[in-house]
Amino acid sequence: MEERAAGEDYDLLVVDCAPTDAALRLVTFPDVARGMLRTALAVLEGVSGVAVPLARRLVSMPLPDAGVFAEAEALLLRRLASLHARLTAPTTSVRLVVTPERMVIDEARRAFTELSLFELPCDAVVLNRMLPGAAAGEPFFREQARLQEEGRREVGDLCGPLPGLTAPLKEDEVTGVASLARHGRALFDGASPAAVLCTGPGVRFQREGDGRYVRIPLPGAEPGDLHVAAVGNDLVVSTPARRRALALPRSFAPLTLASARLDGGVPGGGRTATRRPGARQAGGGAEGAAKALQLSARWSARRHRRTGGRA
Repeated sequence: MEERAAGEDYDLLVVDCAPTDAALRLVTFPDVARGMLRTALAVLEGVSGVAVPLARRLVSMPLPDAGVFAEAEALLLRRLASLHARLTAPTTSVRLVVTPERMVIDEARRAFTELSLFELPCDAVVLNRMLPGAAAGEPFFREQARLQEEGRREVGDLCGPLPGLTAPLKEDEVTGVASLARHGRALFDGASPAAVLCTGPGVRFQREGDGRYVRIPLPGAEPGDLHVAAVGNDLVVSTPARRRALALPRSFAPLTLASARLDGGVPGGGRTATRRPGARQAGGGAEGAAKALQLSARWSARRHRRTGGRA
C-alpha cells in the first residue's frame, strides 16, 4: 500500500478492510510496532554483546555487532515512520461502514474510539443496507424499519459530527462497473468520493494557567474502560484492546501527571465538514448538536504520589 501510494500510477487508493478487530490491528501496527521493535532489538543487541565475543573464538564466520543492530533499527524505524505518516496524513481518511444492528454499532463505537486514540482520521460513516422508503412502508417491514431508525439515531449520537452516507438495501448484489457507478452516485449524491468530507482535531498539547494539558479526542469512550499513566517521557493510554504510548514534548519533562478526566469536549467535536447543501449528519440531527468526548490529562509542577489510574 505504501509503495503504491508513494508512486504516481493511481489517483486514489481504496482499502476494503477486514472485520473490525483485524482492521484495527492493521492500521495501528506502525505505531505499536515501533515500541516493540526498540525493545526486541535492545534485547538482541544485549545478548549479542555477550555471545558474539565468545562465538568469535569458535567460528571464523562474520557475526553481527552493535553497528549491525543500529542500522537494522534505523532502517525498520524509517519504514514504520513512513507508514505512520501515510496513515495519519491529511489526505488519508477512514470511513466506517455500519449496519443499524446492535453488534455492528457496538463494534463501530469501539473502532471509532481506538482510531481516534491513534489519530487515524474518520471523515464519514456509511449506513449500509438501509430499507428504502418503499419497503419501509410495507406492513411486513414496518418493525424492521422502526429498529433501523432507532439504530440510525444511535449511530448519530456516536458519530454525530461525521457526515452520514446512506446506502439503501438493493434487490441484488452490486456487481459490475455500471452497478457500482450507479450505487456510488446515489451514495455520494454529487460529493466527490475522493474528497476528505470532514476534519477534526488531533492530539493537542496546551498550556492553561500554571498547568499543561494533553487533550485526546476519544468519541464513544467509556470512562471505566480507560487507564491513563505517565511512564517515563510517555503518556500511556489503554483501552481494553489497545494501548498507545504518546511521546510528550520536552516541556512536560519536569512536570507530574496530576489528573485525567473524560469530558464533553466541544460542540460538534471541533470538526469542520465539507458537505453538499442539505446533507445529513450520521444520525440526521442538527449540525453541531453532538459533543465529542475527549481525554484531558493535566500536568503540573507539584508532586503527586499517583501517576496513573482510571479516567
